[in-house]
Amino acid sequence: MTVLITQVLIWAIFTYLLPVHWDKNFFLIPVFFLAIEVFFCKLLERFYDTKQKIDWYVIFKLAKLILSIVFVGIYIIAIQTEAISFLIKFGVLYLIFLFVETWIFLDYQKRRKRMHKHLHYILSILLLLCAINLQAAGSSEKGKPFDANKFIFGHIADAYDFHITTIGHQHVSVPLLVIVKGEENGWSVFPSYKVTHGDTYNGFYIQNEGAYSGKIVETLSNGDIHRPFDLSITKNVFSIFLSVFILIILFVPAANAYKRNPLGVPSKKNHLLEMVILAIQNDIVKPSVGKDYAKYSPYLLTAFFFILLNNLMGLIPFFPFGANVTGNIAVTMVLALFTYLITNIFGSREYWKEIFWPDVPVMLKFPLPLMPIIELISTFTKPFALLVRLFANIFAGHMIILVLMALIFIFGSIHPGAGFGVSIVSIGFSIFMFMLELLVAFIQAYVFTTLSAIFIGLSRVEPHHHIKKEVH
Repeated sequence: MTVLITQVLIWAIFTYLLPVHWDKNFFLIPVFFLAIEVFFCKLLERFYDTKQKIDWYVIFKLAKLILSIVFVGIYIIAIQTEAISFLIKFGVLYLIFLFVETWIFLDYQKRRKRMHKHLHYILSILLLLCAINLQAAGSSEKGKPFDANKFIFGHIADAYDFHITTIGHQHVSVPLLVIVKGEENGWSVFPSYKVTHGDTYNGFYIQNEGAYSGKIVETLSNGDIHRPFDLSITKNVFSIFLSVFILIILFVPAANAYKRNPLGVPSKKNHLLEMVILAIQNDIVKPSVGKDYAKYSPYLLTAFFFILLNNLMGLIPFFPFGANVTGNIAVTMVLALFTYLITNIFGSREYWKEIFWPDVPVMLKFPLPLMPIIELISTFTKPFALLVRLFANIFAGHMIILVLMALIFIFGSIHPGAGFGVSIVSIGFSIFMFMLELLVAFIQAYVFTTLSAIFIGLSRVEPHHHIKKEVH
């Protein structure tokens, strides 16, 4: 029964992967294959000997191959103009189907649990291919050329709503709150669906091109386009609030539990948090900052978990996740600014002495303060490296995955068969990049926290004579 259900599901997916071909009374092809599968499954149930099953399986495959060639040949003669597209799609799908069918038949009795596990992955990939192919077909039917730039940056850029899908001409999205103050229209608060699809509300609308592309603007009475003071809850802002809310839910109950019973056995969730916190505290914060590390631990631990959580949330492609928070340079700039302020506000005397009067020959400090200028510039380049490293790695990861997806539509606009052929390779590489992005999510949170701790530790340097006394 499981094998039969699997066959039905796979052929149902194939039917939707080739939608343009089943509206010409050629739907009997998948019906034919399903009827053969039902007969074959019933036939195999009568045999208990493994050798007999294998013999009948080989006979069945040969018979089905001959019938398939005959039926597909007749079909190609009938459709003619769409023959190449059909052959490419059907050939790839049929090879996948043969592999899945053979693998299920050989492994079903021995490794039933493993079959169910891997079957989920196979069906998920086929469904993904189905969705992409249908979307590409829908785009071609509209007669509009595929805009790769809009496709890629539309997913990466911030927005005033969470777009989910488009059904026909109807956009399905989750609106957010728009809060703007215009020069002529004053303060306005309204849901974003009033302006997200080309509409104008109270003089405000979203500009689709130009310097303010994707942003809410207003047109003044003299005809000038003005950017209002914008405090809207965009995708990134919503995701930041959501990540803060999740962190509060995770850590406040854990902190209260430790306060009530410091020596008690922690729960599984608290035990996992404790392991991660101690690892960051003992391996990064304490060695890098020094003896007064406890004062800076709250910031460094908060930065680590905030970056990690937003990195992971950005990889989940559905509401309420999917926002490119840490791939937004404004967010990484604020995080780097916090490190810069903590480093320089709490810097020791020795730290500032080394900047304005470093221990180098006098000719490098006076009359031309060459080294002090270099040291002062270094105080800005360190946080700049922080913001660029985090932004570039997360942004580039999202960009590569979207470019791989865009290749499907680019080739599909040339020929539907080419688009489907490329989709298999693109999805394979996209899955690999997604796995790599999971690793990068942890690495970038770790690197940002480590470098911030090192910069803070360098600013807490003590005078040289104190160090010498401790050595003696």
